[in-house]
Amino acid sequence: MQDDDAVARALDRVMPRRLHELSATTGLPVVFGGTTRTVGDEQQLSINQLIGTFGDSLRLLSVLTGRGLGGAAMARRIPCRVSDYASTPGITHDYDHVVVEHERLASILAYPIVVRGAVRGVMYGAMREHRPIGDVAVRNAGIVAATIARDATTLLDQHAPPAVAYPAAADAGSRTDALLELAALIESTGDPELRERLRRIHTGLAGVRPTAGRTVGE
Repeated sequence: MQDDDAVARALDRVMPRRLHELSATTGLPVVFGGTTRTVGDEQQLSINQLIGTFGDSLRLLSVLTGRGLGGAAMARRIPCRVSDYASTPGITHDYDHVVVEHERLASILAYPIVVRGAVRGVMYGAMREHRPIGDVAVRNAGIVAATIARDATTLLDQHAPPAVAYPAAADAGSRTDALLELAALIESTGDPELRERLRRIHTGLAGVRPTAGRTVGE
């Protein structure tokens, strides 16, 4: 599994600009988001990106899987939206003191960000009016979420460790020397079964097709 810190760093780099796009394409004036890390047997979201909020009360808020609207989106792996956060019965209200009392948010959309098959972040769009967030806004948010995941994956690929060099990728001189040494070993062994096995390995590494009609153990 990809390292939590590496994914979080990648998302932190690409998310700020994309959150501005989220606001522009959905018309939602308040947008925020963050990245997840594994804590015990569950994921914990830490909100660290804020646009349009009254203050910093949401910053570094920790959201557990299944708690609040963002936690529901994390657990269900689908976008979740409400038109009246304070009175919605389908979510827990662990974070009302920040969401409702401090920021006075009413209609909220929480969209999970999935990177390489796992929820690695959540982005939110919200407004302080009690108006439904429409399907078009949700679809546009999905495009932004997919773009964030793609950008983060690109960064992760750029910083991935180099691939292990196998014999086929070695330089021609070293490969030839290895084949010659293997051929000498084949000729020196007195075990017919071992000799045949080594010969098949040599043939495969050399890229030579076996003689037509030849059977194993011949």
